[in-house]
Order: sequence, then structure tokens, then C-alpha cells
Amino acid sequence: MSLESSVQELTSAVSESTKAAQDLAQEVAGKMGEIDQELAHQIQQVDQQVSDYLADARSECFYVNLFRNSFAHETDEHGALLFPISTYGKTVTAEVVAWADTPEIVKATVPNKLKKNIGMAPNAIHLIFKSDEDPSFWLPGNPVAGRFSGGFGHVYVVSGAMSGYGPGESGPRLEHVDRDVGSWHIDLVYDAARGSEVYCFAPFVVAGYCHDADLVQYIPIQTSMIELNIS
Repeated sequence: MSLESSVQELTSAVSESTKAAQDLAQEVAGKMGEIDQELAHQIQQVDQQVSDYLADARSECFYVNLFRNSFAHETDEHGALLFPISTYGKTVTAEVVAWADTPEIVKATVPNKLKKNIGMAPNAIHLIFKSDEDPSFWLPGNPVAGRFSGGFGHVYVVSGAMSGYGPGESGPRLEHVDRDVGSWHIDLVYDAARGSEVYCFAPFVVAGYCHDADLVQYIPIQTSMIELNIS
């Protein structure tokens, strides 16, 4: 074989190798393009699902209760039930009553939906307010910077001028209070607490503001919207 023939064969082999490499590169580029398109499509789907969830599915969201012991089930080292809220000392009686020991007339008014959604019956928070002090303050804390909503899942009014269930008078007797000087609370309006006796269940505080939430009367476990305003 002449030198010229060897060079031609070598040149031909190089050309074929180069074409094969180019073909492979094109194939890889095509596969990468398909992968990129599929990934972009999947990301777009996820983004759309998140957008749909935020825009359309909020009515199916459970509110986020920031009270750790909202069902009054936690106990101390001696086995005593821990009190989940504070009334700033303006009560004659402030105790947690186990569900089994709660008066039947009170238990009968607690919505089944409330018991179903928390998975177990809530213990009762039994309060009797002093007759010579007003107003009384509830639910102290500072869960978020910004607006919030709070209240109870259910209230039975034995006596007094609070709204709720029971023989007591009915009326809108709780105020919504925004964050103030690093803390917040919910007030009974003026002298509404004087001498009142109530059984409260499932206190809650929600980050943001729940438009559909009454503050004392039955709070739906599912709320239609939560607008977060956290600085």
C-alpha cells in the first residue's frame, strides 16, 4: 500500500469518526432538549398546581392554630391538666374540666364537626368572672407580627352577656384586637364579663385574619381565606 493510499484511508476514517461524533452530539443535544422541555413542563405544572391551590383551594384549608395546648389535654409533671389561656387574674374560677366530667348539657351543644376534626373531644375551660372588675382580657401572647384572628371553637354560656350557646344572654361581646406594643389580647367588651360563667372549648389564634371567623360563636374548622400580613 502506497503512502498516498494510507493517507486517504486515514483521512476517510477521521471523517467517519468526526461525522459519528457529530451525529452523537446532535443526538445527545436532542435528548437534552427533550429532557429540558419535559422538566420545564413539569415545573410549569407544579407552579400551576401551587397557583390553583393558593387561588382556588383555600376554602379547603384547615386554619393553623398557634395554640400548642388548644385542646387542654397537656398535663404537668403531677398529671394535672394545664390551663391553655390566661384571664389576667380576673376570674373567681379558672379551671380545665376533663371532657368526661363536663356537664352533659354543655357537651350536648359542642358541634360534632369540632370533635371530629380534632380527633378527640376537647376538654372544657371553665371560667367564672368576678362581678366587680371589667373588662376582662383573654388569650395573651404574641404569635405573629401583624394581624391575627382568635377565639374559641365553641362557648357555652351558663350566665352573663356573652354570645354563645346556653341560657346566658346573646350578643357580640368580644373585640378583635390588632398587635399592640409587642403583644395582643382579646377583650370582652366593657362590663360583659362581670359575673359571667362560661365553658370554652378549643381556643385558637390564627396567623393573619380569617374573614369568616366569629370570635365567640362556633368557628368553622375550615375557613374561606387567610390573608397573611406578617412583617
